[in-house]
Amino acid sequence: MELKEGQHSFMRKFKNALKVAVAGIPKTIDNDIEDCCLIPESSFHMEGEGQLLEFIEKRLKENRHMVIVVAEGAGQELIAESMRSISHKDASGNKLLLDIGLWLSHKI
Repeated sequence: MELKEGQHSFMRKFKNALKVAVAGIPKTIDNDIEDCCLIPESSFHMEGEGQLLEFIEKRLKENRHMVIVVAEGAGQELIAESMRSISHKDASGNKLLLDIGLWLSHKI
């Protein structure tokens, strides 16, 4: 996927100003710059043919960069499985979500 010049300019400015290679961009700026979007409603697998790690490796070889958008509830079953965690709830009885961003960054 090719980014438009405005998107490149924004990302370059962000990276140069803050010295980071990862940025969160509000949907109002643009919705076509992500390479991968992980949401709770669609399960995914990390390893194996055609799975997430293979896709990431391929995309990085092709483009030398990629944008992964992750919803906070995505991949909860993978984190719980790998951490052998139990289900915790907050004071209101809502299931506490595990940190998919941190977990995913360690796996990648």
